[in-house]
Amino acid sequence: MGFNFFNRGAHRFLRQPPYFFVLNFFLLISLIVLFVYPFLLGNTLYYRDISHNYYPILHFMKASLQKGQLPFWNPFLFWGTPQMAALEPPLFYPFAWFFFVFDFALALLINLCLHYLLAAWGMYFFLKSCDLQPGSRIYGSLIWSLSGVLMSLNHMHPLLNAVVWIPWLFLCARQFFLSEHVSFKQIRLLWGLFFSCVIALQFLSGHLEIVYFTSLSGFLYVLYMALDSKKVNALSVGGLLCFFCLGVGIAAIQLVPSLVYMPDSLRAKGVQIEEAQYFSFHPFHTLGLFIPRFMGDLLSLFHFKPILGEPKLGYNLLIYSCYLGASTFCLSCFSVFKKTKETYFWFTLAIITFLGSLGKYLSFYALAWHYIPAFEVLRYPEKLIIFSVFALCVLAAFGLDALYQLPWLKIRTPLVFLFGANAMLLLTAYFYRFNMLRFFSSYFPKDYPLIKNTDQWFNVVQNALSHSFLIAFAFLMATVFCLYCFKVEKIKLQVASVLLFTLVTADMIYNSKSQIWFVDKSFYELQPPTATFLKKHLSNQYAYLVENESRIPSFFLPVYKDQPLLRSELFGVAHLRDNFGMIYDLKSAFGFFPLRTFRSDAFYGSFSQKKIKNPAFENTYLSLLSVKYRILVAPTAEQFNAIKNDPSYQQVDYFLDTLSYVFENKRVLPRARFQYKSIVVNTPEDAFSVWGYPETANYTPQEQVILVNSDALKQAQQQVPSQEALVKKWSEPEIGNETSQAFNVSLENNTSGYLVLTDQYMPGWKAYDNGQLTPVLQANFLQRAIRVGPGKHDIHFVYEPLGFALGWKISLLSSLLGLLVFLWSWRSRKRVQLSVEMAS
Repeated sequence: MGFNFFNRGAHRFLRQPPYFFVLNFFLLISLIVLFVYPFLLGNTLYYRDISHNYYPILHFMKASLQKGQLPFWNPFLFWGTPQMAALEPPLFYPFAWFFFVFDFALALLINLCLHYLLAAWGMYFFLKSCDLQPGSRIYGSLIWSLSGVLMSLNHMHPLLNAVVWIPWLFLCARQFFLSEHVSFKQIRLLWGLFFSCVIALQFLSGHLEIVYFTSLSGFLYVLYMALDSKKVNALSVGGLLCFFCLGVGIAAIQLVPSLVYMPDSLRAKGVQIEEAQYFSFHPFHTLGLFIPRFMGDLLSLFHFKPILGEPKLGYNLLIYSCYLGASTFCLSCFSVFKKTKETYFWFTLAIITFLGSLGKYLSFYALAWHYIPAFEVLRYPEKLIIFSVFALCVLAAFGLDALYQLPWLKIRTPLVFLFGANAMLLLTAYFYRFNMLRFFSSYFPKDYPLIKNTDQWFNVVQNALSHSFLIAFAFLMATVFCLYCFKVEKIKLQVASVLLFTLVTADMIYNSKSQIWFVDKSFYELQPPTATFLKKHLSNQYAYLVENESRIPSFFLPVYKDQPLLRSELFGVAHLRDNFGMIYDLKSAFGFFPLRTFRSDAFYGSFSQKKIKNPAFENTYLSLLSVKYRILVAPTAEQFNAIKNDPSYQQVDYFLDTLSYVFENKRVLPRARFQYKSIVVNTPEDAFSVWGYPETANYTPQEQVILVNSDALKQAQQQVPSQEALVKKWSEPEIGNETSQAFNVSLENNTSGYLVLTDQYMPGWKAYDNGQLTPVLQANFLQRAIRVGPGKHDIHFVYEPLGFALGWKISLLSSLLGLLVFLWSWRSRKRVQLSVEMAS
């Protein structure tokens, strides 16, 4: 019989040995060692997505909220882009609101520790619902919450936030169908509401891919239970589906605007199979399931991936570790002794998701991508290894439970065989590590820039692997001893269990230490010299563009790990190239954003990839984007001379520490400008043809705006008829009262024309000219414009994200419906309990 949160008997563990508190004790020790203690020493997490994405964007969101504004629109990237609709970082996920209250470093620490606890608690209660022994629950919870996969997600906390709800969803689905209680219907309703809340939280966390994979595997789990239990029928499945829809409704405040925005995002036309499989789990990394620190720490990370033939991913792995330990794998094999059919499902899930995670290395994922609905918008099959690890953790808990229950003589032989075989494999790998590296080095790119000395590289990796193999062997043999103690009468079972938990915790901490990288807190206080220069010279009428695509200054590489502050100086320019400009209220012509618009991507791609061959297009692009300062980082001589000799540019500064050259664009167009000439094209993409062959259309960006022949343009022309003066005069447009999603523009002109803004065009923007609503037009493919007639104009622009008004209403109604169901079911449950007590 499973347990139930909503049954007073569910709290019996408070009157028994405190198993749940034993779990929390080991968890807290681990979190203190891994996160809290380094933080108290004055360190903070910084690696990859933390610094170049979440820190600056959350800084902007927090600043907007402190001003009483919801951060719907981010004006600092791509000359403006939807913030809330892009999902990441999430705005309405309640467990992420620490970032809007506390300092970033402290908020990140709280967020991570809380979610690792939630991951462990979810697994514990799920395994308890499976009627496993307390020791099995604790073991499964520890290896899941401290697994290499979850620990390596510390630099992508929104993804971690979504992943930790996986066991909770399986718990809710299981309890919804299998709860046994006198007030069964009321209990089922309460579990259904709990399921809705968890679904809503996973949606709000920001990673819809995890929601999709979780929902798909959960649906298969329900079907499996339907075949194995008489309690699961079409009516109960339909009920759970209704609660799923209720959870989606609760999350509508975030979900609806995101779905409405999707046609304008980079994924509007789907994802190509090559891009979808960009991050695939390499088969060789399977060894990382059993060998701690197999992928190495930050230093060896640079040197290990290239042997797999992917130099571009040498420092850009998605999941750095998948470690579970050889003992966990052995125990998962022992789950066959647990006489329950449920193990078949978890074995199947582990195998299918592992095969899918291989991505481009196996055709399995490509088949799913072509034939399973919604796969065409998903990316990165490596994420599927999360579900493989989850299934193996469940199986390991089942296997340990079998050891608790089966006679020792019956399991001694398979136990010794499995653990002994794994130990021998580890020893074999240790002795043949050099040959193994030589074999995989056949894929080694000879011109890989990060490795100058191949022999030194082999020594570094060989030493790291030898240490890892020996540590794995020691942990495995120690686990065998602990398991052997389970059946020794002189040693109590509780003592042996505590020894096992201590060993597992130490094993996981040892591996996790290599996946968590700290730096001094001053990292976020550093101000690159480029930022100092731009803060002094750049107004809100202009933007900047940082380019360092060609090569990385080589002098940063030897000290990359030991002096990570230099990484901030290298990315001190990249801080501005990516997202850090918003820390200093600087507008960037580009940036990094998970779901950027297809317009900004196409516009920037034409420039960076030189798709338009006309030599004048490069400067036309930057002038149209109001890029006043162009910063080159460590340019080649050819790149430097090309701009140095261009009369459109003038070098205004140079920074030695980052090899950065600052050039001023002398032909830059202001952010707001009046243009009375226009070129009308049939589709937005036709603008690229005009830029490619400007002489054909007699086009000059300083004089003409490219508009799309649309209903909005026809409406604007009808609303503001043509009134051309012989001598055309106008004042320069002035921008005032600007917030993140609203601003005013004042203008006076004597002829009809167009007020053109560099700001990115996006449905949801509205314009009021002297109080009258006027159509916002798509100009220059990427930008905005409105038609104005002669006279004085006080124009108010405001952004109202499409779908938000509908979304919050659906969320409110769904929440109220859930509350009514909860109150009714809780009251009915009390009434039934009172009737039973009176009858007895």
